[in-house]
Amino acid sequence: MSKLLSLFKFKKSKNTRRYAYYNRETLVKSWIDLETIFNSTAKQEYDTTNLIKHSGLALSEINEANLLKILEDPDFIMDELDDLENYKILFFRRTVDDFAFLLQFHFLKGNFVFVSNKISSKGVLSKSERADLIKNISEKYFDKELELDLKQEFDIKISDETTNFFKVVDEVDFRINYVNNSSKNQQLINKQVSQIEVPVDDFKNRISELL
Repeated sequence: MSKLLSLFKFKKSKNTRRYAYYNRETLVKSWIDLETIFNSTAKQEYDTTNLIKHSGLALSEINEANLLKILEDPDFIMDELDDLENYKILFFRRTVDDFAFLLQFHFLKGNFVFVSNKISSKGVLSKSERADLIKNISEKYFDKELELDLKQEFDIKISDETTNFFKVVDEVDFRINYVNNSSKNQQLINKQVSQIEVPVDDFKNRISELL
């Protein structure tokens, strides 16, 4: 599993996917989706003194230019989203032996907000494979190995001293979200959410017509 430690050892996948696939895979289709990711909680939460990184960069250092230097051309770009203004998503597909990685880097007004790393294998990831992936990651941030309960889903959040964090999502898909939880990003998201117009609930009127 040590070869999973570095993105530089990924092998680029041949891209045969189109818009429908990436539109289905994106985690953010509304500002509420983005707010939910930033407000993630977990059953198991830990703090690390090490800076959380992705692609060899601290989350606060990621921007589109230096990301493209490292990962080169994205497999797909989404930048015309109906409900999201000034929002851009770069998708990268990579493989390591039997493991497939789908990376989606999200940018709001040019600011990196988070990356989601969806991990799969030839079949559904087994519990032991998922545990190995988490142990592999934890070696970067802890001197002592995390004690994992293999009988439960891995609902884990790890935060660093800058309040950036990554969240393990162990549901139908297995993914890890790395969130650039800066005050600037929080302000940008809160501003967008505050501008959402909530439709008037006319439930009473609608149901009275049928009574």
